[in-house]
This record gives sequence, C-alpha cells and structure tokens, in this order.
Amino acid sequence: MTGGGGVPGAPAGTSAAGAARLPAAVEDLGTRPYRDAYAHQLALVDRRKRGEGVDTLLLVEHPHVITLGRSREA
Repeated sequence: MTGGGGVPGAPAGTSAAGAARLPAAVEDLGTRPYRDAYAHQLALVDRRKRGEGVDTLLLVEHPHVITLGRSREA
C-alpha cells in the first residue's frame, strides 16, 4: 500500500518519477541451480551492505524438480 498516488510497494511519498530515477541493475542469470543463484544473491547483498553497487533484480530459472512425496518408495 502506498500513500497518496505513490508507486505500489514503494514507501509512502515515492512518486513514479522519483522511483524511475533510482539506480538499479537487472541481471539475467538464465538457468542455474538454486544453490549457485543463492550464493550469487548473497554476494550481491554483501556488496550492498558495504555501500558498493546498486540494487539488483535477478532473473533466474532453476532446473525442473520432480517431487514424489513421502509415500513414494525408492
């Protein structure tokens, strides 16, 4: 929820024009195992905590997983 015509999901008082100027990056990682993508995400978080880099949107697809459930015997 936003305040007074702001950007959905942004803090109250954020205008669409202001949000458009925020520096951000988009990285398309393609298909990667969950563990690899998560490690990359943690590295980006560490960089941001040190004041380096910009906010980053990661696009990633994980390999397909088939879940058989507990009742399925191996």
